[in-house]
Amino acid sequence: MKLWHLIQKRIARTAGHWRSSLEKRIPCLRRSRSTQNSILFRLTGRRGPQDGTEPRVIEIGAMLTRHGITPRGVIHVGAHTASELDDYLRMGFNKILYIEANPALIPDLQTKASAYLGTVFIVHAAASDRNGTVLLRRTSMDQSSSILPLGKHTEIYPSIHEVDRVEVPERRLDTILSEADFQADDFNVLNLDIQGAELKALRGAPNLLQCIEGINTEVNLIELHEGAPLIAELEAYLALQGFGRTDLKRPWHPSWGDALYVRKPVVSMSTLGRNGRFANQLFQYMFLKLVARKQDAIVQTGPWQGQELFGLEDPEPMMKFREWREPVDELSETGDFKSCEWTRHFSERDDNFDSKDYWGYFQGHTVDLVPYRDFIRGTFRFTPKIAAELECRLGQLRGRRPRILAVHLRRGDYGYGHFFRAPCSWYERWLQESALDPAEWLVYICSEQPEDYRDRFAGFQTADASALGVGADVASFADFYVLTQADRVLISNSSFSFAASMLNERALGFERPCSRTERLQSFDPWDAPVLLRHAPDAATHARFRAED
Repeated sequence: MKLWHLIQKRIARTAGHWRSSLEKRIPCLRRSRSTQNSILFRLTGRRGPQDGTEPRVIEIGAMLTRHGITPRGVIHVGAHTASELDDYLRMGFNKILYIEANPALIPDLQTKASAYLGTVFIVHAAASDRNGTVLLRRTSMDQSSSILPLGKHTEIYPSIHEVDRVEVPERRLDTILSEADFQADDFNVLNLDIQGAELKALRGAPNLLQCIEGINTEVNLIELHEGAPLIAELEAYLALQGFGRTDLKRPWHPSWGDALYVRKPVVSMSTLGRNGRFANQLFQYMFLKLVARKQDAIVQTGPWQGQELFGLEDPEPMMKFREWREPVDELSETGDFKSCEWTRHFSERDDNFDSKDYWGYFQGHTVDLVPYRDFIRGTFRFTPKIAAELECRLGQLRGRRPRILAVHLRRGDYGYGHFFRAPCSWYERWLQESALDPAEWLVYICSEQPEDYRDRFAGFQTADASALGVGADVASFADFYVLTQADRVLISNSSFSFAASMLNERALGFERPCSRTERLQSFDPWDAPVLLRHAPDAATHARFRAED
């Protein structure tokens, strides 16, 4: 056991080295893995849901269901021992073609197939981009055998080595189907696991690919086998065939893994997480999801904080798609922002829709979002663990007063253009005129500087994120949660508290500040512009700051 632990530690150190090296060279692999940096850990001091679980692999059946692909026929290239056969049968495939290059494995495969005559078929060949013969380089662990020589594989797995070479038939997939008297449209799913030769197999299948809806393939991030194309080259080829990547998992080592591609366009936002703060990211992601829903596309994004908060999983973009930019001239001070040009991307089906990389903020008038209200609220639900933790702490505040009035006083960088700092006195005036009972209501202050306002709102108990026992580094997420759960909400002219209001299903009413009237006014989060765009002059900004 001691020796086994030493071996495991060595493997872990090696994997860590390769992960660090790869992430420096491939930006789309740079995801935070530190438990201590997770939002859940910073909120609770407890580990996240993935810690201590088994490595995650692609669940093909679930992914096919998710993308509306009905199993019909599957071609599995690199059969090995056909260990997936029971899964394929359970998924409902009525034609299963296994292709294996290693002649030593063929007898057992044929025996297994004999129990499913007319459903399971075996072909002995190495799938490639030409017809002829080729040397199969068999290794000490036969799953690493390939028609390509071992490359970096020997550094990562030094115990695996080539043991012999055997000449085998080399066939294009289109040729295999023709010789075996299959029709290309008998199959709609392709699974490739042939140690670096996957792109060769794809290039030998132009006719088959026209009928394929989903492809699960092994991918390489370094040359594990000499001459093996890396994932970017393979993905570029598949993009030309109309496929987009919907998942990528590397459970065993950072240098290789499996990727799932489906015949759908991609909507990506390579700047998500870097172009604006949390609330901007919410609206950007909301737009992507709505477009993907309407155009039956795949969402690809860079890492952003909402992934952990809301349990969102989308692959990161690797391809550079044609950019589509939000027309900023639509956002005038006098416009109502209804039916902006970009809303057509999620309201009108485009049969010729192609992959795009979007840039913009996509904060118009929410009347355009009303048909998708349930979908939007379902997308942005806090994960059960985070919600349970914050709700427990919010419940303690409700023990002090049964109802929560959430007040968002945006400070920080506010105080220019239409991003005005509404004085706290406006909110105090509204509270005085509201006739809310201090014995029933607690004022929860959402702000970067809550300590400046704890003694305001005379006669009412006040609280802020510190009362929930969270640190300043995650206070904004606690504030956002409270805004989504409060019984009344007074916001700033801010997409942060506006977005929270859209997600709030219990509040009795919503108020927002207006720089023209210099007071709060009622609004409907689902029938209003996200931001009021009247920009006070410099003197008015200074006066607002002084009145605060």
